[in-house]
Amino acid sequence: MSKVLLSFTLATSVLLAACQGGSNSSSGNEVVNNDFSSVICPSGEVFEIEGVELITELYDRDKDGCLSGFEYRVATRVAQQMLALEEKQLVVDGVTSSSSISKIYSMKVIGSSEVSDNKIQLHSNIDSGDFHISFKTYSTNSPDESLKLYFDDESAMFKSGTAPSYAITLPLPPIVGEVSYIFSCRYMSDMSVNCTSLLVARSDYSGGDYMTLDLDVSFPLRLTFAEESLPKAGYIIGTFCDESGDDANCLANYAQMPVSFN
Repeated sequence: MSKVLLSFTLATSVLLAACQGGSNSSSGNEVVNNDFSSVICPSGEVFEIEGVELITELYDRDKDGCLSGFEYRVATRVAQQMLALEEKQLVVDGVTSSSSISKIYSMKVIGSSEVSDNKIQLHSNIDSGDFHISFKTYSTNSPDESLKLYFDDESAMFKSGTAPSYAITLPLPPIVGEVSYIFSCRYMSDMSVNCTSLLVARSDYSGGDYMTLDLDVSFPLRLTFAEESLPKAGYIIGTFCDESGDDANCLANYAQMPVSFN
């Protein structure tokens, strides 16, 4: 089992333990509900609740091939949480114009509230402004390349070959092949973005290869936005850059997400 998947397993175990503690409480001779009778017996490695696919082994804790009432309630809660997240997220395909450098297959952003007008919504006063940015990429592991993440009120379209004036810049990891990047960031009330952590992993999680990095990088939107009034429409943009020459060559391979800053 991969370390990324293992972390989710452990989180689920904590949830199971917490719910188990709550289900044991009773007063007097109150009859405890039938938490340990089988509710469903999945026929494969995954099962569905409300259209959400879940991995059977994460919830079948006693490995008897079936989910008890307690296990099924935990799985239902997780499915509902995932559905709530889906209302806050968007996924866009990357743009690939160069075959000689790393490419972005797709980009996903989970915002603060439900998607509106096909834009991710970021609010500094909801969930402390926390949001997440992820990229699925193909990495060449070239020392002459970097991944740049930035925020702008202008689209990256038709800007191939140029480099952003301001960006969070990262070297490529020592991995050739499909790589996922997951940034945890916070939108602040002063119209700045602070990114606090980054997880980099093989997209297929083969061998459990992953790296985590604690960040403390701030990006004031005034660096790239013409106005500081709210709400403000803009973009979250990720691009690979070829830095082998005197100037970085970016935005040939990129992805951008439309965002409303509130």
